[in-house]
Amino acid sequence: MGQSKASLTTTLDLEPLSLLILGSLRPIDLASLNLVSKGCRQASLPILYSRIMIYNSSTARKILNTIFQQPKYGPFVNTLLFSSSRGQTRCHHVLSREMTSLLAKVLPILSNLEYLLISDVWALSAAIFARYQEISSNLGVCQLYGITISGQGRVVEFLSLLAKQKALRTLKMSLNALPEDYINLQLSGQQDNFTLPPNCLPALTVFEGPIFIGSKLIQAQTPLENIRLHLPLDYDTSFTLERGIQPELLSSVLDLKALGADIACSHVGKTLKTLALWGFPSDEELHDLQYAKKETPLPDLDVTDVLGDFLHTLALQCPHLRHIGALPLPSKDCSSIHEALMEMHSLRSIEFNVSPWLAPSSILTPSLGIPHSVFPSPTTLKAISMEMKMYCPTLRYFVYTLRPQPSARYHRIDRVVWICSSSRNDNMNTHAKAAKQTGWESEWTDLWLLMSG
Repeated sequence: MGQSKASLTTTLDLEPLSLLILGSLRPIDLASLNLVSKGCRQASLPILYSRIMIYNSSTARKILNTIFQQPKYGPFVNTLLFSSSRGQTRCHHVLSREMTSLLAKVLPILSNLEYLLISDVWALSAAIFARYQEISSNLGVCQLYGITISGQGRVVEFLSLLAKQKALRTLKMSLNALPEDYINLQLSGQQDNFTLPPNCLPALTVFEGPIFIGSKLIQAQTPLENIRLHLPLDYDTSFTLERGIQPELLSSVLDLKALGADIACSHVGKTLKTLALWGFPSDEELHDLQYAKKETPLPDLDVTDVLGDFLHTLALQCPHLRHIGALPLPSKDCSSIHEALMEMHSLRSIEFNVSPWLAPSSILTPSLGIPHSVFPSPTTLKAISMEMKMYCPTLRYFVYTLRPQPSARYHRIDRVVWICSSSRNDNMNTHAKAAKQTGWESEWTDLWLLMSG
């Protein structure tokens, strides 16, 4: 008798071969294969559920309910993406609450989840981590956009989950708004007593998110290399305290002072390479706050040179810092910036936020073609860049950012970039470069970026 041909099920029983075959199939084909036989189902299910990408609410309900009712599928999930398609509108708050509740029940089942991404259109709540004690997954990448944190209780739940993550490398998050009790807690002089255990996140090198989370990570001696922090002024500033004082302004100054102290007391300066701060108070805002202190009881706080004090802390504590932004560019005295730059020997790029230089009427429709009376001319920006380089010779890239008021989903950013090049041809060898020094070569570049809110 001749040898019988191997069946499809027998072929899929050979694990290396099945992984090669099944890994190349589309999800729709895997779903069809799942219906062929019991053997095919056993082989295809782990691949089918390993990467889940959700674009709409009906799919989300089906998948999350299936995993909740069939917990055996949970360990198959390695990647979970709540994505968004082009033109997709923001979810209604009722749907957001439903998705939040479903995901909160499912996350404890996903024991092997390594990659979690939630797009801002879903507007989910941090309540998805309410059962953090039961969540055992070891995340490698976590990106939470447009997340809602209602209060300090949710902050503690999220931080408690982070404390268990030993493999987390990248954490990015953006908030719809600050927690309701965050600023009130600050203005009352109270502090939350929750702290992360030291060295609890040994693999975390990239963080983007609110400063109250970033400060906890720095206090925990996390080996961060790239940090992008959003201060309270980067959020809604539509209401004010008595006598016109913005609570976000005072909160931002308090946070900056605390951040400088945290950096000075931690080891993050040994690893930190890039630091971006959005919502840094401008000179005019600090002047208004200084004036308001004379008439309104405020915390005992020195606001005479917040930018200079912070830069000096970075200069002393972060010797490997290569990029810093987006600092407010003073329109008069830059001496404190110059003094700090003289101590920064590794800095390669610096970014300034020049939005305060714009006239109020031009902020709504920013353009590089607006009159020089409301925006620095190319000659002015070149002079400022050359002046900065004189104090910090390692600087090469000078970025000047116009940041208008963000829309519901996107920030539109105008950037002007000046590049300092020591020769006309960067491909020339070292000796040729030394022989042909041509000084400044600058580029006037209009960069339009769409960044998710």
